[in-house]
Amino acid sequence: MKRSWLYAIGMATALATAAEAAPPYNLTVAGGSARGLLTTLNSGIDAAVAAQFPGSTITYQTSGGGFANIALVDRKKVPLGYVVDAEIRMALDGSPPFRNKIDSMRTIAYCTGWVPMHLVVTRDFATKHGLSEFADIAKKKPPIRMALQQRGNVVSMISEIMLKEIGVSVDNIKTWGGQVMYVGGSEQAPLMADRRSDMMFNMTPVKGRVASAVQKARDVIMLSVDRGLIDRVAAKTGLTTFVIPASAYKWMDRDLYTLSLGISLIAHKDMTDATAYDLAKAITEKIDKIRAVHPFIGRLTREYLVSLGVGDYHPGAVRYYKEAGLMK
Repeated sequence: MKRSWLYAIGMATALATAAEAAPPYNLTVAGGSARGLLTTLNSGIDAAVAAQFPGSTITYQTSGGGFANIALVDRKKVPLGYVVDAEIRMALDGSPPFRNKIDSMRTIAYCTGWVPMHLVVTRDFATKHGLSEFADIAKKKPPIRMALQQRGNVVSMISEIMLKEIGVSVDNIKTWGGQVMYVGGSEQAPLMADRRSDMMFNMTPVKGRVASAVQKARDVIMLSVDRGLIDRVAAKTGLTTFVIPASAYKWMDRDLYTLSLGISLIAHKDMTDATAYDLAKAITEKIDKIRAVHPFIGRLTREYLVSLGVGDYHPGAVRYYKEAGLMK
């Protein structure tokens, strides 16, 4: 019985290795929820790989999100995963929620970005308490009811890092008579509409669903953030920076410099160079298949694929990108 069990494991491993070794590829990628940006992105990557190597599929698997995906790739439970750049930084540093450093992941392509932090406050609360800049929260100590993303979500962690940069903790807010609520993005606008929340922290596409819903719910403003603070947090977390133009929302009167997250397709460092090369080649040469799936992803460029500033690219992907003139 034991020999049969070992034989079965050996065969499964051999088949998985064979499937990776040459096209057509049938690979599973750990994503997140069953709907949303990642499923849309994957439909484009699946189409690109299939167009480059007919018969190939990149099958999307729901998961607990990027932190879980790093662990799944590290343990070789799946060959591919979608992760946020800040999650890569936390894994490399071994900072919470990771107990130890993880450096086994390698990037195949940096697939999307342009998801900036929105610090939105209702206009009446901001006027009453004299809030126009993010740092004013620390100076004025208002009884603010603040909605952050759900606990364990990378965006809520980034929000708390930003608060720490101005010397504010969740406990501080409570002592001022305020409240911190950890909720999903779709719950933030209803909380504001019901006058149960004064402020939203969220990283969401400009004019995206969440931001648009908040705009409809209440008369709001966006708090500006000191450029030095943004640069410090970007350096700590591996995030990029972004400018939300004044024209983006009717309630903005100036451009705002903020943080932005991006999403990478990662693999284990032990993925064969040939497979990583082929995936990078398919994503680059069939990039129109990816851009076609949604206007938001339509801004993706060949140069953006190689622009990730945290962690390492897979050597096989690097070989292709150098051949294509995208890396030196």
